[in-house]
Amino acid sequence: MLVLDVLSHAAAQERSSEARDAVGTGSSLPARNERLIRAALATVFDKMDAGLWPAGQPISLSRGFGNNVGNAYVFTPDLLASMLEVLPAHAFKPHLSKIEEHVRWLDEHRLEEVLRSGAPLRGWRSNHLPPEGGPLGWCTAQVLRCIYRMNQVSRELLVADILSELGGQQAAPPDPSAWRRLLDSDLPLATDPAALSATTTAATTPKAPTATLKATLEQRMIEPLAALSQSDPLGRSPEPAGCATIASLEATASYSAILFGPPGTAKTTVVGSIAKRLGWGFLTVDTSQFLADGTSNNIAARVSYIFERLLELTGVVILFDEIEEFCLDRTNPSLTMESRMLTTAMLTKLADLRGSRRCAFFIATNRLTALDAAVTRPGRFDLQLFVGTPNLPARLMRFEAKLSDLAPAPDARATRAAATAFEALLTRRWETDAMFLTFLETERLAADAAAALINGHEDEEPSLEALEASFEALLDGQMTTMTVRGTVRDEFLESRGLSRT
Repeated sequence: MLVLDVLSHAAAQERSSEARDAVGTGSSLPARNERLIRAALATVFDKMDAGLWPAGQPISLSRGFGNNVGNAYVFTPDLLASMLEVLPAHAFKPHLSKIEEHVRWLDEHRLEEVLRSGAPLRGWRSNHLPPEGGPLGWCTAQVLRCIYRMNQVSRELLVADILSELGGQQAAPPDPSAWRRLLDSDLPLATDPAALSATTTAATTPKAPTATLKATLEQRMIEPLAALSQSDPLGRSPEPAGCATIASLEATASYSAILFGPPGTAKTTVVGSIAKRLGWGFLTVDTSQFLADGTSNNIAARVSYIFERLLELTGVVILFDEIEEFCLDRTNPSLTMESRMLTTAMLTKLADLRGSRRCAFFIATNRLTALDAAVTRPGRFDLQLFVGTPNLPARLMRFEAKLSDLAPAPDARATRAAATAFEALLTRRWETDAMFLTFLETERLAADAAAALINGHEDEEPSLEALEASFEALLDGQMTTMTVRGTVRDEFLESRGLSRT
């Protein structure tokens, strides 16, 4: 009992001060003690014999005669399930052989009783009870609870091993900070003619988009997947707020997306921040992964092996980065038979991954048109989203952040004037130039413009016209080295209207 008390205390350390323990009381304890957990588990599992723990003794023996309030017999599935619920999965890795012994005991002691109606009743009976008799409801419920928790832990351990093998990042507690810092971009949709007109006609002000990239991903993917992660199929947690059932969430949540756009628009950063926001693992699969065993005949085998591993994952965000060579347009006459077959196989495996509904995955590409038409056709991926450059509100937010970091800080009047001049410049030159600055180029322009507020106007309060002229000179300087220019800009404009939700 002392060891169980230690485990109980160690498990309570795993919960936050606002979590509720098994009997509904709040806990506010320091961080868990890993050494304490390992030592206690080693002691507990050392006492397991042939898949069971000793039965214990009746409570009535310690309460006096005539005070029979039940029993304290240990039914192993009950105790094991309780430990699996509150302790981290990795703590059980040294004891998998003991857990496997218990699984064998469960398999060998499943009972069946035929009711008067002729229907079979299958279940379990605690080992401390006389062997005569059929299955009991409470015992069966504890076994099913234990099996479910064992499946959870084994899957967590398997996911950790696969992520380690393929160079992924393990899951961590949800952290929305990276997602909040991510600059948003406008998302004209293919179903919005007004928004699409902005891709081909000049204008003096930025068009009001139908949606933005972050808002779409938040609504269609992050929120439903986060709600599913927090739900408990055993019913110990409520259904997600605002949804009829968990099943309805699973049916409507987006699990896959193609992210396309020019280089430098932070497609990889978008996917990584989603993983952190959800608290899921993160894995990047690129061309080098598929070519790890060499070329020619080895590629198909390697692709099959990687997808076999991916299909075992749960709660992981997967990024397929620049893998156009494995999804090439099969109508291209110069394509070899091997390439066509590889594309066909890749489509099947991506469909299997989507059908599992256990991971979110993305294809990131600079060249949407290079992909086979079957990849981009409606229904193949849940979302097809253009990842453009930061929109106007995001750029103004970054400039204001740069102003707040200045030392010494300019007075409030100068700060307001600088913000007004910066917005006026970006608005005036949005369609022709400013819209095409990437994230890093936006950061540089905002930092240089903020510094110019102090360096160029130390002895006088600058006018709006002077500030805007100063900022415009900085923008002109960036135009000569910017990423989205020439043919890249042409493709940017042509791609803006290809998003699909």
